[in-house]
Amino acid sequence: MLNTIEQIEISEFLVNIKSLLKQRSEQVRILKQVELDSKGFYTKLEEVLKELEIYNHVDFITSKPNDFDLYEEIINTFCNDYFTKLGNLDIHGLKENLMNYGNNPIHIVDRVKTQKLTSSDGTVLDVFSYGDIENSPIIIALPTGLPMLIMKPWIELLANKYFVITWETRGMSKSSTTKQLDIPSQLEDLKNVMKFFNLEKVHLFGVCHGANLVLHACNEIDSKIISASLWHGDFNWNDDNKLTYIQQNMKRLLEMAGSQINISDLRNLMTNPKSIGKLSTDYPIKNLPHIMYPYLTDEIFSSFIKLSKDVMNRNLKEIVDKLNKKILIVTSSNDNTAHPEGSVLLHSFLKESEFYNREFGSHISFFEAPEELYSLFSNFYENSFACSLA
Repeated sequence: MLNTIEQIEISEFLVNIKSLLKQRSEQVRILKQVELDSKGFYTKLEEVLKELEIYNHVDFITSKPNDFDLYEEIINTFCNDYFTKLGNLDIHGLKENLMNYGNNPIHIVDRVKTQKLTSSDGTVLDVFSYGDIENSPIIIALPTGLPMLIMKPWIELLANKYFVITWETRGMSKSSTTKQLDIPSQLEDLKNVMKFFNLEKVHLFGVCHGANLVLHACNEIDSKIISASLWHGDFNWNDDNKLTYIQQNMKRLLEMAGSQINISDLRNLMTNPKSIGKLSTDYPIKNLPHIMYPYLTDEIFSSFIKLSKDVMNRNLKEIVDKLNKKILIVTSSNDNTAHPEGSVLLHSFLKESEFYNREFGSHISFFEAPEELYSLFSNFYENSFACSLA
């Protein structure tokens, strides 16, 4: 029998791949395991996929072809890990144990409020809110291009005490038509989110690339921001010594995208299915649909490149000297994704910042919302809120 944690992990993975599947132009092929098929496993699984409204995006096959793409490798790797466990269940209890989230109040997807917002230039945004609207508001600036669910542990934890709001980056779905893919347009999105919820004062919670957007917001709409927190920020100070190997690779990617290389060829280079071994070593399998989402289609990848290039090409030094805001900066010496020295340098420039360097913890571990970091945030927020009232 699966334990509760295993059930939730399987349920969440099915939810996590939903947006990925709906953006693809072709079905994802999932290889059936003969033993599970003989037990009637896939008949029950198909029922779940229908209720998730992703059944038509999946094609079950009986022999593996030699042309699986990266996303098919990710999904099949997960299936190999988890579906074997599910196959050991009594067939009559299988569907219940797959935890169809449509009838499961445990999953955040059932409880988060999703709304459409039209920004200043007509771009339609998906906006999410969670928690008691009477509580103090926190707006999360997501990592560029990543789905809201990457922040699920944080959103659920913060919503116990705060009203949590976030939105998904413009231009990152096939239904999102926008030509403005830069910091000014994202700042307009933020302003419109605040206006939508009639917010006069907020705390901004910036993650990875989103930390850059928060810094620009502190400069442009200072009067509406109580305080800000920047988590494992991906900052560019025009110094390669303050860039990790991953950041340097991204820098080269952005440079290549500005050359004559076809965007489709470049995306194919970044989504080589042979990279699944390295990816699954570096990241939990449940997070890979989020991490690799920006590379999903040529259109989404092109938007991601434009957004990232604009973020990283802006000179933060021009604005940080002007800021006089309570800002918490958090990094980790073990962060091999966003160099901790970038955060150290930012702290040296800011007048009112607090700095915290985690003794342990990778970049990806931040997204699990460890208690250490929640306590740090809560204490900082309460202190900065008290100061704003003084």
